[in-house]
Amino acid sequence: MPSIDEILALDRLTLEDEVGPDGEVVSDEWLRRRLEEALLTSQLCTVKRNGTLVAYAMLHPQTESRWFVTCFNTHPSYRTAPVLLELFVAFSELVSRHGIVELRSNVFRTNEQSLAFHKKLGFRVTKENAQAVELSTTVADMISTSSLARTMKRLQLPQPPKQQP
Repeated sequence: MPSIDEILALDRLTLEDEVGPDGEVVSDEWLRRRLEEALLTSQLCTVKRNGTLVAYAMLHPQTESRWFVTCFNTHPSYRTAPVLLELFVAFSELVSRHGIVELRSNVFRTNEQSLAFHKKLGFRVTKENAQAVELSTTVADMISTSSLARTMKRLQLPQPPKQQP
């Protein structure tokens, strides 16, 4: 498992000018506290290159079948197909292992790249306020997006859990 410092260093690359819940640019202290709290209940998927953390996803359960995507981050220099593929394989294994059916996530409004990425993965806006947007999707909907469907089929990864009525 990567250290908080490794995760914080990667987050700092992509959250340089992000605004936190108080309307201020997020500080290292705020990020560190958030990470320490999140790691108590979260599961991580990570990708390293030459011993350096280059991508990770962090999820924690909200209910038995609905999990919150606390973070999904990739180093700007490593946003390549092999790195994303490795991260999605680990993500898929985590989803299968825990029977995750639904995913939720929050994104700062100012993080346009993350908002576009979420929407490309099938997330839909479910709530919003002045600072952030909540997005939700089912695992089945996310996997059925064209790019992930092709990848899942090519890798013969497990199918998502059946949705419960």
